[in-house]
Amino acid sequence: MGTEPPAAWLSPQTARALTSDRDASTPDEAAVIAAETTRIFAAGRWTGPIGCAATTAILVASTWGRLQATTLLVWGLVALATSAAMALAFLLPASTCRRSAEGIPRLSLYSHAAIGVVFGSFLWLNNATGDETVVWIVVAHLFAISAGVTTGLSGLNSLNLRVIVPLWGLASTALISRGHWVMGVGGLTFLLIAVADQHRTGSVWRELVLLRIRKSRTAEANAWRARHDELTGLLNRSGLQYMVASRSATTTTAMYIDLDHFKQVNDRFGHPTGDELLRQVANRLLDLLGASGSVARIGGDEFFVVLDIIADDAHVEALGQQVIAALEAPFTMSGAGDVWISASIGYTTLAGDEVDPSQIMVEADHALLQSKRNGRSQVTKFTADLEAKLAYRSGLESGLRKAMRSGGLSAAAQPIFDLHTGEVYCVELLARWRLDSGVDVPPADFVPLAEEVGLIDELTSFMLHEGGRLLVAWRSHEHLRRAKVSVNVSPVQVARGKLAAMVAEVVATYEIQPHQLMLELTESETLSDLAVTIELFEELRDLGVDLAVDDFGTGYSSLGHLLTLPVFAVKIDRSVLASLSTDPRHQATIKAVRDLAAALGQEVIVEGVETSHQIVALRDMGIHIAQGYGLCRPTVADELAENLDLAAFDHPSRQWPADQDPRLDSVAQLG
Repeated sequence: MGTEPPAAWLSPQTARALTSDRDASTPDEAAVIAAETTRIFAAGRWTGPIGCAATTAILVASTWGRLQATTLLVWGLVALATSAAMALAFLLPASTCRRSAEGIPRLSLYSHAAIGVVFGSFLWLNNATGDETVVWIVVAHLFAISAGVTTGLSGLNSLNLRVIVPLWGLASTALISRGHWVMGVGGLTFLLIAVADQHRTGSVWRELVLLRIRKSRTAEANAWRARHDELTGLLNRSGLQYMVASRSATTTTAMYIDLDHFKQVNDRFGHPTGDELLRQVANRLLDLLGASGSVARIGGDEFFVVLDIIADDAHVEALGQQVIAALEAPFTMSGAGDVWISASIGYTTLAGDEVDPSQIMVEADHALLQSKRNGRSQVTKFTADLEAKLAYRSGLESGLRKAMRSGGLSAAAQPIFDLHTGEVYCVELLARWRLDSGVDVPPADFVPLAEEVGLIDELTSFMLHEGGRLLVAWRSHEHLRRAKVSVNVSPVQVARGKLAAMVAEVVATYEIQPHQLMLELTESETLSDLAVTIELFEELRDLGVDLAVDDFGTGYSSLGHLLTLPVFAVKIDRSVLASLSTDPRHQATIKAVRDLAAALGQEVIVEGVETSHQIVALRDMGIHIAQGYGLCRPTVADELAENLDLAAFDHPSRQWPADQDPRLDSVAQLG
């Protein structure tokens, strides 16, 4: 006898013990069925004792005065004692109460059988069957008891049979012996049907228990998947946030770990190898940090650790270095041999017993980004200074997006001169951004930001359109009509595949000749994929656009690129010219680039000209195209034509005499 158990009736341990494909007769499953049978019965353990006690009281009250009082009271006390025994079976400690194979306390089995005997023997009291009223009252109660037994979720076969068999066996024989043949035979018929049904539905009950177990196991598996990463078994982002929110520690320290160059593993060996690597990384992190905190995988190659220990910065940084060292050791992949990776780490510490999971993840992530900017394989803490930098960057990002929409950007122009003729060979356009406060944001700040936040295409498109517009405006200008316009493009755009379409749009919109545009691409590690770079350069060259490699001579530059890339010009970085008089190697570098470019039919442009002596040296080396502050500082693009008219270009002779220093003063005044 019982009621529906609570929803959380299945323990995680029990659910995990049962698998859907396991044979129903295995000992493990039998044990699970027994455990759940006991659990269901125990959930309604008070229904039986309370129901029997209430039935006893009602039956005694309804038959009082019709039977001998002493006999009736003794019977009632026996019924109440038996009801108490039913309750006692689940109050006694498990160690002192023997259980059946189904896991039910034997005292409960005996007390249920006793209840059947007690109520079934009622009609034998003092010739109770001689009183028609008593007969009808008792039979009604017996059927009510039977209905309660057979419809309750505790309708376990062994308990049902222990109650119904003695109850109707005794009651029916009493009725028949006193001449109530119809009722007696009806009772025996009910008994036979009930027993047959119990045997028939035994397997149904068992399957019902199995169904409930499997359903709960599925629900538990879904709940586990909701908070865990299936690939590694670690917590996922949702599980991590729940765990952090549930903590009650005085401080919380968390590390954000990102694998460096993981994409290269996927690209080279395939995603199955990448997945295997992630599992091995998870195991190493668990081996190293499992005793110190909780490890989670919150993204492709991103891991997060919440430390359970209270540690100072020195300890956390030392632990972070141990993580980096552990992950830099080679990983042995099946079918791929040894694979090497590294890691960057950012960490933060928050005080208080209630920590916002989003805040701690954001702070650690920002510290991680700083580690990457510092050169990777670093451990960086989130500090107030870093927070200020991030706030500044966040403000810049918001302002840059607004400037893109509202036209807050502008272009400055710096002429590139022919040192022999003094004519403007090309005009380089430079992006400028002035805040509403009047403060100028350096391009070194907002151009990388545009690359990071995905605004570089919009910025480049703006500069290209400015170039097209200015070329149209300068068509009739004496000093600018033959000049090209050069625009810097980001190496990030090489792999994006949109640059050629953007240039074609500008050429068509302003009806300019493609060769009037020159695109300057800075050499960087982005150009390491030469196949993609060559494809882009050839596509642009086919459009008729001139291409230049900018900042040549810096860390990523290579003379070999001049042989492989279809470029029109190479711009030697200002750092090479700055040490021209003090470092003979720089003069040798310029000469080498000059000779190679001449052999390939390429122009050489030197940046950073500051003095007349540098121009003399460049002319002596056969370099005739240059730009720099010594020639002309950048000026507002729309004012360049007017400023050139006011400069020395109206001098009768444009030719700079070879035996004199170039006349720089009239040009430099533009700055």
